[in-house]
Amino acid sequence: MSWFDTYLKPVLDTLTAIGTLVALGALVVTVIKNRRDEDARKQQELLEQCKRTLEWAYNALMPDPTREVAEANRLNWLTAARHILAYQDLKKLITVQPQARIVEDFEEFWRHRFYLALSDVALSTYHYWAKPDPILVNLHPTSALIVVDFSGWPETKVDPVDLTDEQIASLKTRNGFSGSAGSGLKAYIEKIEMRHGKGTPSPKKPG
Repeated sequence: MSWFDTYLKPVLDTLTAIGTLVALGALVVTVIKNRRDEDARKQQELLEQCKRTLEWAYNALMPDPTREVAEANRLNWLTAARHILAYQDLKKLITVQPQARIVEDFEEFWRHRFYLALSDVALSTYHYWAKPDPILVNLHPTSALIVVDFSGWPETKVDPVDLTDEQIASLKTRNGFSGSAGSGLKAYIEKIEMRHGKGTPSPKKPG
C-alpha cells in the first residue's frame, strides 16, 4: 500500500465527508429559510385580503358614502354578510405574529364602523327590516344576523382597556388628567367615584 493510500487518502476522504455535510447543512438551512419566507409571504397576503374583504363588506352595506345609516336594501345586506363570512374564514388561516395581532386591530376598526352604521333608532323597530303588509319579508334574516353580530363586541374577547386599579391609577398620575380634556375628565371620574365608589366602571363595548 502506497504512502498516499495509507496517510493522505483517509484525510482527503474525511475532508470530502465534512464538505458534503457542510453543503447538506447549508442546503437544509436554505430550504427552511425559503419555506419560512414563503409562509410569511402567504400570511401577509392573507392579511391584506382580510383588510380588503372587511372594506368590501362595509362598502356593500354602505355604498353611498353620504349616508350615515345603512339602507334597508336586501342585496346590500346579503353581500355584506357574505363578505363578513369570507373574512372570518380567511382570518382563521392567519396563525403567526404580527399578522394575527394586526388583523384584530383592523377588525376592531371596521366593527366600530358597522356599529355606527347600525346605530340609528330607526333600526330598533321591525318596520325598518320589513316591507309593508302583506309582503312583510324584506331583509334576509340570516344575513341581517351575521352583520349585526359582527358589529357587536365578542363576548369571549378580552377588552384591552379593561385595566386593573393599579394601571388606572398609573394613567391618572401620568398624562391622563393633563390639559383641558384631562381637567374635565378628572371632574367626571370624581363624580362617578362619589356616586359609585372608587374605581371606574368597566367599559361597555358597542352592541
